[in-house]
Amino acid sequence: TEFKRKGLDFPLQAISLIKDKKIKLLIAGAGDISAYQDQAEQLGIAGQVSFLGKIADIYPLYIMADAFALPTLSDPCPIAPLEAMTCGTPTIMSAASYCGTAEHVKNNEAIVVQDPRDSEEIARAIEELLDQNIRREYAKKGRELGETLGWEHTTDITIEAFAQVIKNR
Repeated sequence: TEFKRKGLDFPLQAISLIKDKKIKLLIAGAGDISAYQDQAEQLGIAGQVSFLGKIADIYPLYIMADAFALPTLSDPCPIAPLEAMTCGTPTIMSAASYCGTAEHVKNNEAIVVQDPRDSEEIARAIEELLDQNIRREYAKKGRELGETLGWEHTTDITIEAFAQVIKNR
């Protein structure tokens, strides 16, 4: 059910729409993948899709990836897009009505798809990131945004707030 909620059906369909057959879709996460393996087979993209299972340390995968996509159908504030962006990985995510993390994207730090069920929109986003210069720009802006929202920055702000409260007591 987690893969369904994360919208996995739609990037699979999107990959089948893209002419560049060198694109590989790596899918991380635990769960029943049989329906998605069947879907990839039916779409003729089984050779382009790898199901990696649960990954203990996801950061190396973010770093090696050309892009990260999370067209989630319902997720209040997933951390994965921020992790990817902080690693300098150009990111595609659902609009804020589906993915709360998108609320932070204000200046094209990521590609935000308005309808995560629209495989054509996802395909266009992926195709946009085939251009190395565009990927580089999203990577730079995404990293900058991710660093302002990371745990270290959040911890510093929290400690500062507590210090101010204690000082004003």
